[in-house]
Amino acid sequence: MRRVLDQIVARKEFLIMIIALICSCAPIEYIDPQPTIIVTAEEPFVNQKQLSGRVEGVNPLHYNLVVYGKIKDFWFTMHDRNFPIIPISNDLSWTCNLIINEGEQFDELTIFLIPSGYAPPIINGDKIIPLKMNLIAIAKQSIVLKEDSK
Repeated sequence: MRRVLDQIVARKEFLIMIIALICSCAPIEYIDPQPTIIVTAEEPFVNQKQLSGRVEGVNPLHYNLVVYGKIKDFWFTMHDRNFPIIPISNDLSWTCNLIINEGEQFDELTIFLIPSGYAPPIINGDKIIPLKMNLIAIAKQSIVLKEDSK
């Protein structure tokens, strides 16, 4: 009988050690990749009417894009001046219509990845993009354009 009791105690001690070992291990955490905005349109962007690309590291249901273009030192909302939000497709691709008048060229384009539900500011000839865009956005991509030397 003593032998049976010793085996039971040994098994309990073994189980307690296993449980303690499992509990002391650090949990494995899944880390999302860094959210990224990728532009897939070919250069030069200066006179294009559309800009396209894809995003990585986000759920497209939870985020949108907004694009601002700088023309002659002034910033403007792109895509749609009244509704600048650019949805992200399920395949993580996106397309932005660039609003530019004939003969004008972009100096810079800036793309922000913003949470769904956020209404980005509509800007029409401002000297700067509102600074809160840098706080709200989880990713940003700027494309500085240079005029072709002729």
